[in-house]
Amino acid sequence: MSRICEVARTCVMIGARSGLHGKLTFLLYNGQYAVKTLARTILTVSVLLVLLATPGVASAAVPILEWTGVDTPGDNDLTVVSPSEVTGIAAGNHGVVYAIDGENGRLYRSLDYSLDWEDFTKCLERAEATLPATMIAVAPDNEGIVAVLTDGGTAVYVSLNGGYDWEDVHLPSLAGDVTALAVSGEYKVGDYEYREIAVGTASWGDGLSNGEVYILQGGCGWSYWEEQELTVDDTDPVHVGADVATLAYSEYYSRDNTLLVVCATGSDGTLDAGLRNKTWLCLGERDKADGGTDWEAFTDYPLELLDVGDAAGVSYLRSMLALPADYYSGEADERTVFVSLEREPDYDDDVYRVVGDTVERMDVDGGSDIDIWSLAYKGNLDGGTLLAGEREPTSPGAFNTQVRRTENPYETFPDWELSAVPPTGPGNALVAWAPNVSLAYCGTSSQPGVALDESAFSASTYGDLWRQMGLIDTEFTLTDLVVTPDGEDLFLTTANPWGPESVWQSYTDPLGERWERVLTVDSDTDAVMIKLSREYEEDDTMYVVEHNGYQIALTHDGGDTWDWQRKSPEPILDFVIVDEDTLYAAIPDGQVMKSTNHARSWEDPVDTKLDDVNMLSLAAEGTLFAGGRDGYVSYSIDGGESFSLLDEDEPVGSGDVQVLADVEFEQNGWVYAATIEPDEGLWRWKLGAYDQWEQMDDDITLLGDGQQVGGLLLGPEGTLYALRTEPASDETGGMTRWLCPTCAPCAELEYDHVVEGLPDWTALKCAAGFTTSYPLGTLWGNDVETDVFSLDSAEQRIFLFRDTLCKRGPDHESPEDGAHLDVNPCNCNRDAVVLFDWGEFDEVDEYEMKVPPRCVALRAAVEHVQRL
Repeated sequence: MSRICEVARTCVMIGARSGLHGKLTFLLYNGQYAVKTLARTILTVSVLLVLLATPGVASAAVPILEWTGVDTPGDNDLTVVSPSEVTGIAAGNHGVVYAIDGENGRLYRSLDYSLDWEDFTKCLERAEATLPATMIAVAPDNEGIVAVLTDGGTAVYVSLNGGYDWEDVHLPSLAGDVTALAVSGEYKVGDYEYREIAVGTASWGDGLSNGEVYILQGGCGWSYWEEQELTVDDTDPVHVGADVATLAYSEYYSRDNTLLVVCATGSDGTLDAGLRNKTWLCLGERDKADGGTDWEAFTDYPLELLDVGDAAGVSYLRSMLALPADYYSGEADERTVFVSLEREPDYDDDVYRVVGDTVERMDVDGGSDIDIWSLAYKGNLDGGTLLAGEREPTSPGAFNTQVRRTENPYETFPDWELSAVPPTGPGNALVAWAPNVSLAYCGTSSQPGVALDESAFSASTYGDLWRQMGLIDTEFTLTDLVVTPDGEDLFLTTANPWGPESVWQSYTDPLGERWERVLTVDSDTDAVMIKLSREYEEDDTMYVVEHNGYQIALTHDGGDTWDWQRKSPEPILDFVIVDEDTLYAAIPDGQVMKSTNHARSWEDPVDTKLDDVNMLSLAAEGTLFAGGRDGYVSYSIDGGESFSLLDEDEPVGSGDVQVLADVEFEQNGWVYAATIEPDEGLWRWKLGAYDQWEQMDDDITLLGDGQQVGGLLLGPEGTLYALRTEPASDETGGMTRWLCPTCAPCAELEYDHVVEGLPDWTALKCAAGFTTSYPLGTLWGNDVETDVFSLDSAEQRIFLFRDTLCKRGPDHESPEDGAHLDVNPCNCNRDAVVLFDWGEFDEVDEYEMKVPPRCVALRAAVEHVQRL
């Protein structure tokens, strides 16, 4: 009976034996069916590129006129997971990617190119697999077919529907450890369709050549595992194999039937002396009908890669194979493959290019040995991009790992480049390319696992600028945030006492629904500031600066790429950005320094006439203001060359000052200031007209509720927002809003206490790492609304207040604006009746009408206000 008939006849028996009660297990459904079984629609490549670049954001249904929470990284997804180690990844078609945590026993899956993640661990547990899974592989032509190695390396489970259901395919008891796992593409034998799962084994360090390759073939059901008799020495009367480091199916496996294996021989006495203790590339031609493999089918193979192998004392030999998309073993010049070799103890560890029967070292590190943990190639025989993930971090104790790449891998001396922004993590960089798109993945890990080691799953469009997309093993304190002028991007900085500080970006609708980490800063102060250029809409410039430290990073493309500048000559307390090249920085002892070449060099510091600077702000026309730490304010009208005190005799208060110029400062000269000290109030000054500060909120401070102003913001229409750091209650905390801070008051300036929606005891204040009262708040506005964002660093929360009243009030309908209301002409001795009508305003259910106190008669006559 032919093997095809055997598989067809036994498929029902296999289903019954595996507990499926006669239900057939179909392995070879097509890709369309696989996609349909997945839970969600998979994004197209064009959508992916938009998402990873500068996507547009539609306005979300955010509550208006009240505070609402904004998700931080890890709040509602798997962006942050601790503990977590990404020890295995498998990239499938259509944006599907799988990741395993072999240290903590977790399985994850993304259906949209790593933008979102799901924890699928329970699906494997439901199949009674013993976790962790230590290897994972996905079919190259069907993203729904995935295999994992579990049960301490003794079992293989397979899913046919993207990880929802799993089946034990009964790996037999094997000598040695399973060191390799692969799933083939679909192929036909006669009228039947099949695919395969292959594993390789090794026993490192015993000096023996006793590894093997086993293959499981499946049609309408799984057959049984068959030993492939891997052969390096075919001398009669006995064949001798080798310990397997890795294996891979040919890209054209359905046509050329080729299995590639990297393996090592020991010093077995039965081996021919010339074959002992070497590392080999073996090519085998599979007999798909019979189930065996011919290891002598290709002339010049096995091909020697290294003149060392599995000698006694070897801890392991790790290898990866990367094949061009048009690799074809049938022609010698198309038999090209890249191989990484990483051996313990080291011996010529590097990446090698094999063309036909020629082996060439590619000198990833200029000819020095380099521990390469993984390898991935996107391209064909004419050219492409080769990535090599390193085993070790960039430096001892660092929290990032380098991925090197070359875009001319076929040159005699390839040019290897370091990633400009490497992935985070302690080492063991696993790289892979997403099929059919220019998107690379990288997972990093500690092995054994270490908590909070910054391991993560990262992605990069070309393998150069890596963003952490999920499974980030970190913890943090919120330190600063900024929203772009169009409201489409929110950037957040966080501090980590155990590792690097981070910069995060969210561009989802609503903001905060998804975060990506775009930069890490290994600071000494655990406080990182982020600011936008005043001309951000034109220059896309943003700076990240270590508070009270020296490190500076900047981007000119909205956070896609970052450059590290020369360290500051002085520790920076605060800074403001004029344009892409010009910025001012506050430094200790009340001084400010200026750079006009994007922080590459600095002019000599200038005395602000303040003992110490708390913060800086910049008026629209260029006047620079400095708030002191003892209640005083100074300003410069000549580009920071000199400063003057606003009032040498009367400070605003006694503490750290927040100061901000009005949006129409050039025309009206108004300046606002407040201190962090309790009940010292909010004040204003009209430059060129006033000779003392004018308090705006004495009716608040007289209450003695401990008002503390920790930040001032101005909406584009001129609304003033004072963020308050005292704990929120009905009467305290939150924010004070001034719709018209420049108005001349009738009795007192009108304001609103905005606390609705804030949890009790919320305090909008900066993190403990700041040595000054750092202003924590940001906003953007359009013609309809202004969004105010602020941090509660103590409770690790971001809050948003969407303001619509700042743009317009209720529509006035009657009487006509400016109409003269005559005295009641009626002789009936009744008071005049006037009906005031206005249009209903969204989210407002109470209206108040005020009459100026000088209108005594009208004030006495107003008895009723009717709302229509």
